[in-house]
Amino acid sequence: MIDRNVTRKWWGQRALMAGDPRSVTLDKESAWWVGVNVRLYQRWLFRNLDEMGARPRLAVDLGCGNGDWTLVLAGKVERLVAVDFTQGFLDAVEQRIAGAWLSQSVSFVLSDAAAFEFPAGCELIVLGAVVQYLDDDEVASVLERARGALAPGGLVYLRTTVSRSTETIRRASDEYHAIYRPTSWVESCCERAGLEIVRRTTGTNVIGDELMRKLFGRWLGPVLAAPVRLGRRIARRRMETDNVHFLAREKDRS
Repeated sequence: MIDRNVTRKWWGQRALMAGDPRSVTLDKESAWWVGVNVRLYQRWLFRNLDEMGARPRLAVDLGCGNGDWTLVLAGKVERLVAVDFTQGFLDAVEQRIAGAWLSQSVSFVLSDAAAFEFPAGCELIVLGAVVQYLDDDEVASVLERARGALAPGGLVYLRTTVSRSTETIRRASDEYHAIYRPTSWVESCCERAGLEIVRRTTGTNVIGDELMRKLFGRWLGPVLAAPVRLGRRIARRRMETDNVHFLAREKDRS
């Protein structure tokens, strides 16, 4: 079970370093490289949205953290709701948004992800590194409510840390609680919530794919990405976890 008191204390402390992209990750790399990763993850999402012809106007950033995603989303949609249960993060994000002259399109909500009620008609819901901090029934509830709030053609972007094996990995200490579930569990939970996964990849692949696309273009980039992806898989083969990126929509009920 996730202890909310432990989790609130952890994120309250992390919010004190909200100006650093590492504030919302356990990665040990430099702030520069973590920032690069975030931008490549964003490239993956928006490239796929473009390929699908999606032009979201109303979006929700649930678990907005330090605002790295909020800032980019606010420049691409007409209305954005940024949600976090840590006031320190919300304050930092609001300052960043105001400094970018984007505050009129963004509203800020202090709420636990497990209890947040999505506004109706969402065209994009971003769940970035959220569900690993929720219990199983809470993940199911969030996904069901997200699906119910989607406008026709709306999409859910779900990124979460997963176990690379078939076993769930639980982290529980006096400082930090998280649950890293197998990818198959996340897929099944999406299906039970009435969501159909339309795009899926791993963080390991995203780095190789999007970096090569950025450097060498849409045609040569994917070709050159193959050895980069292989190299990253070899380098990370001993790691217990990876992150997985999903784009999902409401299943066709006809």
